Amino acid sequence: MVIHAGKRDDAVNHRWRLYILRNELPLEAYLWEIPAECRNLRSRASFILVDGEKCVLHVWHGAKSSFQTKQRVMEFVDWITKW
Repeated sequence: MVIHAGKRDDAVNHRWRLYILRNELPLEAYLWEIPAECRNLRSRASFILVDGEKCVLHVWHGAKSSFQTKQRVMEFVDWITKW
């Protein structure tokens, strides 16, 4: 599941969108959009940064991000790129 910021009818046209992985369990994992700011990066988490202008995904793993978290976020990247 992916949770986007804002309302459905809002015309959001941001170049950068940042998603944090929450609940690393296979059946409960989801991406949650947070403001794309450096202060929102956490050392124990993994993130996907989307460049909406160039259609590019960047993955950022915190220094203390667990193996399961890294693995789960890469599964989301595979799912997004196939979609």
